[in-house]
Amino acid sequence: MTPDDAFDGAIREGDPPLGGRRAAEVPPASKRLCASFWLLLSLNVIAAYLPGLFWVHALPGSGSSALNYFYSPIAFSLLFLIGTTSLIPPTIFLGAFLCMIVALSFLLQRSRIAMLAMPILLLILCLVQGLMFAGMLIGIDAIGHS
Repeated sequence: MTPDDAFDGAIREGDPPLGGRRAAEVPPASKRLCASFWLLLSLNVIAAYLPGLFWVHALPGSGSSALNYFYSPIAFSLLFLIGTTSLIPPTIFLGAFLCMIVALSFLLQRSRIAMLAMPILLLILCLVQGLMFAGMLIGIDAIGHS
């Protein structure tokens, strides 16, 4: 019997730890799930902010267009916060919206249907609410100028 055949209990360089896997080894399934999560999350965030490009420029007034783009996914809900001058409530609401997108992306990352349907649905909903918001503000502005 040679020393290589016998187990002497010593840990040699290159041996995996007691758990069986080396720390750098990541199973291929985990890599795919991680990649599909980041892909779905990226598509959803792009789908939430892309419709703002179509309606933010039409808003009346001289407000900050950067803030308008920043809050564009939740713009319609901002109509209910008109009395407040603080940016804290809209920022909390936007944070909750983005947390919901992260959670849904995590839960639906394995679904091929969700990879296509969720960003499209999000794009349509954000576009409709943004156009409604812009239309209401344009109407309110027109009433103010008459």
